[in-house]
Amino acid sequence: MSQAAPAQAAPRGDAPAAAPAAGPRGVLDHDAYRAQRYFPALDGVRAVAVMLVFTVHVKYEDFWKHFAGGNGVTMFFVLSGFLITTLALREEGRRGALSLRSFYIRRLFRIYPTYFGVLALYCVLIYGAGFVPERRGLFSDQLPYYVLGFPEHGYFGLKGIESGPPFAAAWSIGIEEKFYLVWPLLGFVFLRGRFRARIAACVIAAVCCVTAPSLWDGGVYLREYVFIVIGVMLALALHERRWYDRLRLLASRGVVLATFAALAALQVAGVLDEQPVRVLDGILVAVALAGIVMSARSDTAWLRARPMVFLGQVSYVFYLTHNFALNFVEKTPLGKQTLLWSFADVIVAFPLAVLIAWAIHASFERPLTRVGHRLAHRDKPFHAV
Repeated sequence: MSQAAPAQAAPRGDAPAAAPAAGPRGVLDHDAYRAQRYFPALDGVRAVAVMLVFTVHVKYEDFWKHFAGGNGVTMFFVLSGFLITTLALREEGRRGALSLRSFYIRRLFRIYPTYFGVLALYCVLIYGAGFVPERRGLFSDQLPYYVLGFPEHGYFGLKGIESGPPFAAAWSIGIEEKFYLVWPLLGFVFLRGRFRARIAACVIAAVCCVTAPSLWDGGVYLREYVFIVIGVMLALALHERRWYDRLRLLASRGVVLATFAALAALQVAGVLDEQPVRVLDGILVAVALAGIVMSARSDTAWLRARPMVFLGQVSYVFYLTHNFALNFVEKTPLGKQTLLWSFADVIVAFPLAVLIAWAIHASFERPLTRVGHRLAHRDKPFHAV
């Protein structure tokens, strides 16, 4: 999940997010791009990604598997690499360096209170209320990994088990937290201000991530980082004026629509299980993000619509908790294994999942994130991502 926080508060819920001013063709120049302190359309991208993830866990797989919902996590990874790096580059430009102390405090309060809160809820339901007794042993085996920061172990280490451990969906949080730990040190301390060295480091990292799974069994743990690296490289390129001007073509209407169409085709083609195709898909996601952040035209306005922005803002909690709503609804008379009944499941479970996410976001996640901002000496309006 992408947990990057934009540099200012999102527009309030009583007004739709506005697009930035753009030139006659709806493409921002570099100064206008650098002046943006919030990308509302990227909340919309986050909403698309989390809706895809939701489809993965609908019980009637014969239909919903064709949405390739797991690709939503790929979108989150590319988006995370792009946003974290973009905001770090802008802080570096304003202040001369990225404040690691501030960065790590914000990440700590942004990720872990909600993560451990949801994990505690799983423990109460499994050990206290006796839920899913057939999977309790598997959950117990993985619990140390969940607590110690390696939730991806239950996803990669136990691959092949038909019914994975409860809370296994948190595997992507483990990937992102290690990116948050390593990249600020590497990119903004050891390679501070060095564009070519940063790009070279990203190329080397991408090659290692792609080849590692074929060289040793543990290499599968590195596989997903290639998508974050793709997002990082996009951020580095767009931050530089000369590369931004070269890439403005990606924001043209034809390229944006063609990229959207290509991504949609890959989603339903049933080929995203192959890693080379997934890498291609990650590159297309990055191309789409470039077009989105450089464009203020109507063809990306749907991503800035109020419902999309709202869902993007609560997407982290939604990602961690949406299974509660699905599991509850599928244990009611709606949970019949037919196509039409699965639509009924989704129609009921999705708004319920949004309601749960909003309640936790408003009462728990948002206040604690504000605490993190205050401790990091960045007392600014809150925006949840």
